[in-house]
Amino acid sequence: MITLKNIGMTFAQGTPDENCALKNINLDIQQGDFITVIGSNGAGKSTLYNVIAGTLTPTTGNIYLDVPNSTPQEITKDKEYKRARYIGRIFQNPLLGTAGKMTLEDNMMICHKKGYKGLKISLNKSMRDYFRSQLELLEMGLEDRLNDNVEQFSGGQRQALTLLMTVMSKPNLLLLDEHTAALDPGNAELVMKLTRKFAKNYNLTVMMITHNMQQALDYGNRLIMMDSGDIILDINAQEKAKLTLNELITRFRALKQKDLNSDAMLLQ
Repeated sequence: MITLKNIGMTFAQGTPDENCALKNINLDIQQGDFITVIGSNGAGKSTLYNVIAGTLTPTTGNIYLDVPNSTPQEITKDKEYKRARYIGRIFQNPLLGTAGKMTLEDNMMICHKKGYKGLKISLNKSMRDYFRSQLELLEMGLEDRLNDNVEQFSGGQRQALTLLMTVMSKPNLLLLDEHTAALDPGNAELVMKLTRKFAKNYNLTVMMITHNMQQALDYGNRLIMMDSGDIILDINAQEKAKLTLNELITRFRALKQKDLNSDAMLLQ
């Protein structure tokens, strides 16, 4: 679906502060992939997401979009607002994905309109019934709070709502940027359960950054490990299914001749 060819990203190029954050990245993201992305702090994970989402334009290389029934197109220089039509992104902060001062139904209406180009749609009983049916999937009782401002909801409720709204907008690619890291264990487990459910039921293409290596093994069909701006491991579904946490750590050490520098990556 999305192909990255020879992508490099250098900040402050030509200055004493020059920093090469991505080094010749080549990556094919296939339709239906659920890719978990791991790596220590500074490995280049967020920079990779920013390049894919259009927040950053890479210093070198090209990005191509290939969706069904469409001619592949280069999107390297497309801005973030253009890519937002087909790329959804959820951040670590649960407050970023919703408008707190607006009601739940208004938030959902804005999200729903993303799927209608050039059409004027209005909020009516049929639309409210549809929103309620979708909110019931969260099993949080939010279907009875359509007129409440979203700022009244907990962080876990808002992140689950952000996930639902993003799925409703039917993105070609969903980028999850440590989307459960700021939640308590109970809400994190719930949001991860919903993530797996939506990915399967809607055949979503997903990339998920996580610092939890066990979680990276348990979810998805593909695993990528980054280090110092490189993709050093790209493990397919068959190999991933047989891989243990200790084996993954051993492979990292063998490739880089060093230990993992983040205790968080060893969580089980």
